[in-house]
Amino acid sequence: MRKYLFFLTAATVLLTTSACNKQKKEVTSKVNETDAVATSVTDNLKAEEEVLYDKTDLTAFGLKGHVKKVVTKYYAAHSKGDKLVSDSLLEGSEDQVMTFAENGLVTRDAFDNPYVYDKDGKFIEGRSKVSKMKRDAKKRIVSYENRESQNHWEGYNYEFTYDAAGRIASYNYVGWEEIFEYTYTFDGDNLYPSSQAMDGQATADLFKYETLFRYTRLDDKGNWLERECWENQQEGIDDSSDNPTMESTKVYRIEKREITYY
Repeated sequence: MRKYLFFLTAATVLLTTSACNKQKKEVTSKVNETDAVATSVTDNLKAEEEVLYDKTDLTAFGLKGHVKKVVTKYYAAHSKGDKLVSDSLLEGSEDQVMTFAENGLVTRDAFDNPYVYDKDGKFIEGRSKVSKMKRDAKKRIVSYENRESQNHWEGYNYEFTYDAAGRIASYNYVGWEEIFEYTYTFDGDNLYPSSQAMDGQATADLFKYETLFRYTRLDDKGNWLERECWENQQEGIDDSSDNPTMESTKVYRIEKREITYY
């Protein structure tokens, strides 16, 4: 009798274990299916997000994500050891404002140039109705030209070059009796530059600036919100010699940004 009960109990345990294993497999299968669906939804959302806007202009100006507006404020600073301490807003500075349309096209760039497009995304107007903008085969802006019909001395032109990652590597600004050339260096695949060099002349005034950037705060998209600027400024007068005298000054600045996304 005990032997019979033992076999009966063992059989019950086997049946129960088998049922539990089957139920466990079903639950695991459903969990895997749910995870697969969630992953598929996430991938689809990412794919849809990619279609929502073109990254070309955003990448050119060092931005990630579906950016709508960027406002940069400039603060005077002083060095304290190997760090900069912010003082007050830089005297005479104005906020830099960049804006982008929902499709990713720039509508106001880092140099205060406006861009107006038609419904098909074709550039039709800039600072004036005679402004011109050109893009290359990769849709990158290669030049922006503003010409005033009456005040020709207010006209100017920007020309841009890019690196393999689509970041602005250099640009030239040519205005009335002035020309400035800027070049950038980058660390790895960062969209924001690690340094900037400027070489320029306005009438007889000469300028050579070298700026190192140190980024102290980023947002969750990877865009910088605050950076320190360590700048060496050399200024002099064009005396037609091969080596004009240049005076050097150390200037420190902190830049802070507010970024709005779509």
